[in-house]
Amino acid sequence: MSRSVIIALLGMAVGSAWAGGFNVAGGFSVALYQPDFAPINGSLRSIGMPELDKPLVIYGGQGFAYVSRRLAIGGAGFGGMASVSDLENGYARTARFTIGWGGVQFEYLLLDLGRADFVAGGLVSWGGASIHLQKTRSPIDWDDVWNDYQALSDTSENISSDFTHSFFLFQPRVGVRVYLTQWMALSGSVEVPLSKLSSGGWKLNDADVYNAPELDLIAPFFHFSILFGG
Repeated sequence: MSRSVIIALLGMAVGSAWAGGFNVAGGFSVALYQPDFAPINGSLRSIGMPELDKPLVIYGGQGFAYVSRRLAIGGAGFGGMASVSDLENGYARTARFTIGWGGVQFEYLLLDLGRADFVAGGLVSWGGASIHLQKTRSPIDWDDVWNDYQALSDTSENISSDFTHSFFLFQPRVGVRVYLTQWMALSGSVEVPLSKLSSGGWKLNDADVYNAPELDLIAPFFHFSILFGG
């Protein structure tokens, strides 16, 4: 996530010319997004765990500057997570999906109505996703955890696994920005992340994972922001 934040801050610092209500602006974002969790949910069902069935609440930031009357360039970064857990036969189990991405965004001013702008654009970015699995005996004994790591140990009282996957993403969008004052605006947009987490891209502790499912990230991304600028 730190890389995404740096990119967003750099976008706020780009020089600009006059356009719409802002020359340059930056702010904070929240979005609702639900990628295709079906492959993950199939694995969760197979071990008797609850499914990931709610949209992700995504948080982030963005900044941009107009480099011509209608064209803006900047940066944005986003991240969020969803998790499920249960307690079964004395074991606490958790599954957590985390995703984050950031990059360079561009925006074209379609229509300037003075107090509102209609825009279109996109984000070209790089990101990563992870699936964290954990099972622990409850209550947890200090010695039991260390014993699980003995070379000849045949127990698995407390275990965890982290699957990771990196991806390239293009995210087109259309939206509207409404100016509340000369220095503050609210914006909303509908966007679609265009990417997939391929079957061959998953890793576990930097080792390749075989027979993994493909995860589709193509889904509506409902993005809302509060922006400050001038």
